[in-house]
Amino acid sequence: MNPGIFMGNKWEHVSREERYFCAELFFLMRSNPNDFVKWMFNNTSMPGITENDLALEWHAAYEVCFYRDFIKKFGFKGDKSLRTANQKYKTQFSEKRTFDLCLFSDKKIVVFEAKVQQPFDEKQVLIFDKDKDLINLLVGDDVEVVFVAIASSLFFDRYSTFGKKVKPAMDRVFGKNILSWKNLADEACPVYHPHFLTVDALYKH
Repeated sequence: MNPGIFMGNKWEHVSREERYFCAELFFLMRSNPNDFVKWMFNNTSMPGITENDLALEWHAAYEVCFYRDFIKKFGFKGDKSLRTANQKYKTQFSEKRTFDLCLFSDKKIVVFEAKVQQPFDEKQVLIFDKDKDLINLLVGDDVEVVFVAIASSLFFDRYSTFGKKVKPAMDRVFGKNILSWKNLADEACPVYHPHFLTVDALYKH
């Protein structure tokens, strides 16, 4: 019997693309956002998720082009053109800046940055410092912005060996707000998918 072009595998067993697995995660998060927040609070040590978050209503989003779409819908100081707003108010809202995954409530925004086979890059991580200020400029300072890193458990296991470049940046932006794909492969997790264990093993492959 011909094993086919993927030698008997599905594309999910071939792909190393972060967006593919983020999409898989998103559809699971979208079905159970409040349960996922509750699981993060009860089963992880992320300080970004608190008991107060359990009473909020959450919704999930994928490939969030936040500044472009928010300003188009609601405007910034009356301007619904991002470029006009940037020129007039000397702001730096990016038309292309996109977040992998988000959880939104009326009181908090959780932004997830995900990696699969690659490590985090210092320059890329530090951009989130700027994002926090820009998001609050749009939605108000009373909304808390939290950043969560998702990566292989192999990456986090070797976290202390990355030297002086990426670890300080990770500590500054994400702190202890980290999740591994292995965490998400826990059958008790509301966004559980057995394939996430395979994803966890793709680091540096």
